[in-house]
Amino acid sequence: MEKVLIPQQTIQALTTLGEQLSIRLHQGELDQVLHEAYLANNFFTREFTSYALKQILTHFLDKQKLQRFAAGYSPVQTPGTIAIIMAGNIPLAGFHDWLCVMLAGHLALVKCSSKDVVLFRYIIECLKQTDSDLASRTLFSERLNDFDAIIATGSANTNRYFDYYFSKYPHIFRSNRSAVAIITGNESDDELRALGTDIFMYFGLGCRSVSKVFVPEAYDVSNLLHYMEPFAHLAQHTKYMNNYDYNRTILLMNKVPHWANNVVCLTESASVHSSIAVLHYEYYKDAEQLHERLRRDAHQIQTIVGKEHTPFGGAQQPALDVFADHMDTMQFLCTLSQ
Repeated sequence: MEKVLIPQQTIQALTTLGEQLSIRLHQGELDQVLHEAYLANNFFTREFTSYALKQILTHFLDKQKLQRFAAGYSPVQTPGTIAIIMAGNIPLAGFHDWLCVMLAGHLALVKCSSKDVVLFRYIIECLKQTDSDLASRTLFSERLNDFDAIIATGSANTNRYFDYYFSKYPHIFRSNRSAVAIITGNESDDELRALGTDIFMYFGLGCRSVSKVFVPEAYDVSNLLHYMEPFAHLAQHTKYMNNYDYNRTILLMNKVPHWANNVVCLTESASVHSSIAVLHYEYYKDAEQLHERLRRDAHQIQTIVGKEHTPFGGAQQPALDVFADHMDTMQFLCTLSQ
């Protein structure tokens, strides 16, 4: 049987959307939207929302990349309605899920996070101007009813809610994950500076943000603070510094050994996840021991940064075929009605 291809009209509409967003971003037409997004969520600074948009334009809405990605899947013959509960930890966290729903041929019933309403609604308004038919396949709702499957992203607590109310539907539920980095001691200055981007982008709130580094025994961990100096400007952000002050106070009160540089606290911990403005580290003896450690915590890890893994500085630049929680969203969507 001849394979059914995702319509070029859909790919072209998404490409045109990307082109229009790029023009508006570079000409300053998005300034007001970025400001409104910041007012709704002070962690969505212009620097970080612009970065998120540029990653989407570069990696998700490029025509050739879309065509290569779409070639691996066949759209559904009978479209369904897919509910998407979007997270609000970073700007446009749910964009990739929505994009997959569009490519697969379904309708999207979107519940935006209260922390990230402005940007995604603006994108759909832009799409209405370039392809009203594709835009009409996206509906917004605060109460989710009459859908066929669901993709929901949230915390461990909200996942219990998802499971209780929505487990009867075909679903993808995602919970807390973080990124980790592996230091070998042979990294260049440029690589260690790039690691700072993996740690501090989006204030470290993303599931792909590095919250922990593994370092070889006898490694001078405090040396890492030197490479984090380019992010000293985060100390001017009130909400971030409130978290920094609080978490450092807790460390001091509990007499927990740590290093600090007025932007981040570096402390030894077995936990993969860390609080905002805190970076965990853990020593390892050899590669075999480390790989066993990573296998044990695989369910908590979104990506690994290092020389043989995601390149330093690339944690927040996933390609179209890099799926959250390692679940193939497109495969899930394209087989729902088959």
